[in-house]
Amino acid sequence: MTFTRVAGFDKHGIYTQPTETTLMLVADLNGHDDDRVASFLRGSESEDIDLYTMRGVKLTSGDRQKLDAVQTCEKGSIIYRVQQILDTEIDDFAWLFHESKPGNHNFEL
Repeated sequence: MTFTRVAGFDKHGIYTQPTETTLMLVADLNGHDDDRVASFLRGSESEDIDLYTMRGVKLTSGDRQKLDAVQTCEKGSIIYRVQQILDTEIDDFAWLFHESKPGNHNFEL
């Protein structure tokens, strides 16, 4: 994992990681396209993505709408693994992708 020093915060030991390698990894890998992001999250091609290293998944409203439109996922996908962590089924899962408060678009582990 690569951390970047934050100017002016070295003395406090504050370092950051690029969002393209953490919360925004899925969106970045899929060209920020809602259909591709949702398909990737539901598909087996996401099974090698380390959810803990990513620190969560940041979703746009378009991503959430596309995820809500399809009620299936493949074994091993990010959605499948999150369901296992939360002990829930795909139909119960839509609540996770809706804002609990304005501006909150993250699912964090």
